[in-house]
Amino acid sequence: MQKITTVAQLKEEILLLKIRHAREEQLLKRQFNLMSESLKPLNLVKSAFKDMTSSPALKNNIGDTAIGMTTGYLSKKLLTGASHNPLIKLFGIVLQVGVANFVTKHPGAIKSSGLNILKKIFNKRSNDSL
Repeated sequence: MQKITTVAQLKEEILLLKIRHAREEQLLKRQFNLMSESLKPLNLVKSAFKDMTSSPALKNNIGDTAIGMTTGYLSKKLLTGASHNPLIKLFGIVLQVGVANFVTKHPGAIKSSGLNILKKIFNKRSNDSL
């Protein structure tokens, strides 16, 4: 900044500082409004949900959990059927939770085992038809 020596230079510098002050005040207000909008509870929930759904690891975990729960439920239904016996129902619930936990914790191993079984079945069918 140069040394101000005349009244005209002083007035010009004051005018420039006022313009700069007004511009910075507008930016500060705009930034404050954006921050207050982002801190509203609904926007916080939306932001958190967007972050969760955009995470590929979470998508895999949700898919694995859904597959595990479905597998557990189906295994319970296959083994217990429509039984009214309380012991069989209890066994079915324990089996459902166990299968669901196992499938959820080991999805890669189950997928690869399933693919191996399917390959063997289709290889056997193609060998039998020859």
